[in-house]
Amino acid sequence: MDKRLILMMIRHNTPYRTYRRAGMCFYQDSAPYEVTEEQLEILRNDPRIVMHEVQTPKK
Repeated sequence: MDKRLILMMIRHNTPYRTYRRAGMCFYQDSAPYEVTEEQLEILRNDPRIVMHEVQTPKK
């Protein structure tokens, strides 16, 4: 089964240094993460996660 990965810039807005969600560890500074559609759905429903999709050049 081939899962499509989506490149997202993600950070959290909690007072803690790291925050774990959807099997991943996030930091207070934005960083690029490749997430599956299932992980993306979990992250979209978490108010402590701030994210936006990274536009990749079309080939």
